[in-house]
Amino acid sequence: MKLSRFGAVALAAILSAASLGSAARAETQLKALAAWSTTLPLVPEVFYKFQEAATKASNGEITFQNTGPETVPPFEQLEPLSQGVFDVVFQSSAYHQAQTGMGVALQNLIDLDPAKLRQSGMLDWLNDYYRKNFGVVILSAYSTGPTTFVLTKPLDGDTTLAGRKIRTNASYEGVVRALGGAPVAMSPADAYAAMQKGTLDGAAWPSSSTADFKLYEVAKYMTAPNFSQGCNLILMNAAKFDALPKNIQDALLEAGKQTDVHGTAYGVSQVTSQDEIMKKNGVQITEFSPEIAAKIAKLDIEGAVEVAHRSHPEDVDAALALAKEKGVLLGQK
Repeated sequence: MKLSRFGAVALAAILSAASLGSAARAETQLKALAAWSTTLPLVPEVFYKFQEAATKASNGEITFQNTGPETVPPFEQLEPLSQGVFDVVFQSSAYHQAQTGMGVALQNLIDLDPAKLRQSGMLDWLNDYYRKNFGVVILSAYSTGPTTFVLTKPLDGDTTLAGRKIRTNASYEGVVRALGGAPVAMSPADAYAAMQKGTLDGAAWPSSSTADFKLYEVAKYMTAPNFSQGCNLILMNAAKFDALPKNIQDALLEAGKQTDVHGTAYGVSQVTSQDEIMKKNGVQITEFSPEIAAKIAKLDIEGAVEVAHRSHPEDVDAALALAKEKGVLLGQK
């Protein structure tokens, strides 16, 4: 069948538009970096679901190219994001304490309830801070739930951590010191091997992922009560975000809002299931004395304030003052 001249021109226009559409979709492929391996369920269950939500909200225009901590170690990921080497990063806020104490403030000191954080204006303030200082925007900030200590030996005596070497990141360092322990900064992937070798006596760990890391194989005790909270962030390079069409920006922001809620719910649901798996694999609960248990939350907050003040202390004070004013400061009387 021969096409008329008009038909041939129309067909050429359609093919050209399709080609341009393909090019446009290729331009919205985002380079994504996670602080944890895909073997950790947290990554597919939260980060990949965020990506799916963004792709759906953009009618398929957004796609992601994923890589993990084998490319850039967890504690070093903010800088390449700021420089535009990556477009999106999924990590714990405590992992960039070296750059700013705001990460620890988020992890330990600010209420991460999704509605409160957004409606109070606290998230807007934090977003402006990260954009101004690091050239990144916050797409999602959510709580991973409480923290526990996983130990190779049970608590005894005064039930402190005196004489024990405990894996931490910046957010746990203060409470470990307050309990008499020696904090050892270490990535999650290295902590397992260190406890296995006996060079660590335990680890501060999110209760929502203890069994996922198979810590029951190297430590047979978990402390009670739990304490603190974790904070995971999805951050994006601001220049990349600003260069995208508004509909794509809106899709990413909407996916971030959904992740605030979904990530929080996921963390809560995992605490119980992870505890059950740990116990089925021989892990026992070792309890702090009533005296220590009564003050562990206070020690955690005081320790976090001290650690957060090591980097950009004036900024941390401004954030905490605003959080107190807006009623989202943890431990507020």
